[in-house]
Amino acid sequence: MPYILQSMRPRADAIILLIHENSPVDEIIMQVHSLTDDMTPRHLDGLLNYLFTQILRTKPKRDYTYSAMMIDLILNELFWLSPNYLGYERVTGLLFSMIHEYNRRKWRNRKEVTRILKRLLRRNLCYMDMYEDKKIALNGDLQ
Repeated sequence: MPYILQSMRPRADAIILLIHENSPVDEIIMQVHSLTDDMTPRHLDGLLNYLFTQILRTKPKRDYTYSAMMIDLILNELFWLSPNYLGYERVTGLLFSMIHEYNRRKWRNRKEVTRILKRLLRRNLCYMDMYEDKKIALNGDLQ
């Protein structure tokens, strides 16, 4: 759910502005880490939902490619570089919840945005499949 406390929004909005201004990727990632490194998973997941929802809802152009790339980059930085099952589950839940909320609220461009979110969800599930295959090889398959 993207409805985080008002007090948390200004720092997230600053990151959204950096993304919309095509700021250097290193600067964006540094700001994301600065904001998220000390957060509990409970707060982090809500913040990411807000951040990603607002990136897609407030983007200045009709082309969503850059926004989707930035979301992908943030997910990669926070979850996919250090693979673990809990991380994949969290990303799956986050993206699925975002798709549901876009459809529930009937926000503008929801078809295009949900298509992007579904693409990100498929990528996460592909990474999860590879992770699970690795664990099968390490620990054995189910009997």
